[in-house]
Amino acid sequence: MHKRIIAIAAAFGAEQRAADLYARSPGFRTLCDDLAEVIRLSETLPRTPENAVAATEYDRLVAELVGELREYVRNADQYRGAGKQSEKGGDT
Repeated sequence: MHKRIIAIAAAFGAEQRAADLYARSPGFRTLCDDLAEVIRLSETLPRTPENAVAATEYDRLVAELVGELREYVRNADQYRGAGKQSEKGGDT
């Protein structure tokens, strides 16, 4: 998995979970790949006054994708927790 994505996942306490999801989930992998590409493009953009709008848009896209990754991890964890409850005979 892209090193920056792991660092971002580690920032919200889900480094191992993110690595697991990356290995098993095509949707999560796509989000990670999209984020890596946006970061790469952002880094190649010269930070000049002429590019301020584009730089702001890249920053917004990064924040949006990080939010989607967080939500994906949270939903996966809830689903996994519900599965454990089902195995124990609990309501889900």
